[in-house]
Amino acid sequence: MADAIFISAALVFCFAWQGGVVSWLFKHLRLAFLGTLSYSLYLNHYWVINVMKALDLPNYGIKLEVFAWVFGLLIPISLATYYLIEKPGQRWARARWQGIKQWQQVQQGVAQQP
Repeated sequence: MADAIFISAALVFCFAWQGGVVSWLFKHLRLAFLGTLSYSLYLNHYWVINVMKALDLPNYGIKLEVFAWVFGLLIPISLATYYLIEKPGQRWARARWQGIKQWQQVQQGVAQQP
């Protein structure tokens, strides 16, 4: 447990100043895009792993085969859900919020007129 706390603290300090080899790799290999997909990855990983279990594909353990199967399925699915669901949903919510703000401004303007 103490090792995990130490490693977590070291990672926080490493990434806080964005210096070092790992930060350089994330920046230059476009791995930061995984951060953009992180919510979709989070939502989809459960379903991908359960489908893999149902199909008797390797789905547990720290093995290259498991990593390749999980991310080979998870990243394309998460890209699709990000661009087809999450981004349009964000645009819709922003437009809706702008409409609400404009309506409030109109109401305030009407209330201020003598």
